[in-house]
Parts: sequence; C-alpha cells; structure tokens
Amino acid sequence: MVRVIIADDQRDNIDSLIIFFEQLNIDVDCVANGAELVSRVRDTDYKAIVTDNVMPEMDGLTAVSRIREFSQVPICMLSGSDSISEYALQIGVTKYILKGTTLTYELLKEFVKEYVLPD
Repeated sequence: MVRVIIADDQRDNIDSLIIFFEQLNIDVDCVANGAELVSRVRDTDYKAIVTDNVMPEMDGLTAVSRIREFSQVPICMLSGSDSISEYALQIGVTKYILKGTTLTYELLKEFVKEYVLPD
C-alpha cells in the first residue's frame, strides 16, 4: 500500500487531508511538527510528504531543508502564506500550494497523480 505523511499542527487540516487521501486508497501517517516529520521520514519509506509551514518546535521550511540532506521524496507544502513560495521551492519543496483557495484540493490531486500514484 502507498503511504504518505502529513505534518500539520491543526487538527481540522489533518482530518481533511486524511479523508482526501483515504478516498484515494492511500495510507496516511500524521505528525504535528517538523521535528517529528524529519524523524519519521528518516525511519520510514514514504511515497510523498504533505507539510504545513507554521508548526511548533520546527517549522516546515526547516524540516524540508533537513529532509533534503538525506532524501529526495516529493514534498508538497500547503501554506496559508504565499510570501514564502519561491524560497520553499528553492530549498526543495516539489509543489507549493496556497491553503484555503478553491483550487487547493485540485492542485493537491495533481501532485498525487504526478508523484504518488503516477501509473
């Protein structure tokens, strides 16, 4: 079974993403901060990562930088701020999606089709 990991500290966002991925028959692990994300990605083979940026303990950008030191797993960053999108892509985010728009889940579906379920 295909497995992705979600990093977000907002329960509503996590619940929505779990439903989204379960509808596509994709297993999901969840963490609430970037430090946990880095640790889990180091120990588990995920098909992709979906992460927020603003989280306690370690933000998403720092987590992405650390993950890129040892993995090239596709990373989708969902963020409420468009101001960091260019930097996020420069440090290794595969796809940057602005949260809360009418296109958020359509863009996430494109990421999944390209990187998680390409067949």
